[in-house]
Parts: sequence; C-alpha cells; structure tokens
Amino acid sequence: MGWAGVLRDHDDHWISAISGNAHNGCHLHAELTAIEEALKHAWQLGYEDIVCQSNCLEVVKMLIEDANLEEHWYHVIITRIKNM
Repeated sequence: MGWAGVLRDHDDHWISAISGNAHNGCHLHAELTAIEEALKHAWQLGYEDIVCQSNCLEVVKMLIEDANLEEHWYHVIITRIKNM
C-alpha cells in the first residue's frame, strides 16, 4: 500500500512532496508511515515548527491520546512519531 505527504508553507503554497510504499496492506500502517516520513522530510529541509494534518481520525487519536498502546500492532511506529 502506498503513502504520500505534501509539505506546504503557512500560506498553503506547495514546498515539497514525498511518497513511498508501506510494504503492508493496512491503511493504518500507510498513514503512520506517511506521517513519520513527512516529519523527517520537513526537518531535513530545515522546518521545525510543523502542523501535521491527516484525514485518518483513528491515527490522529492514536497519536494525541495518552492511551497505553504497548499492545497495539503498530506501537513501535506510534512511539517513534510521538518522540519526534
């Protein structure tokens, strides 16, 4: 399953885009991979004050809630994103 991310500035102008393959057929894994890779890409370009948007409410909840996700199938990538 593929993923993609778009970086835009504060005026919504396009800066850069990235995409890849999550090597997994799960939409959650693809969404989490897109977020992680887009954040890394933005920081590599020198951007630090970042607003991240997603259309996957389930992933957004996983990232903002303080629930114990150690039992979650994707806890490793969720933890990496939260620690960024």
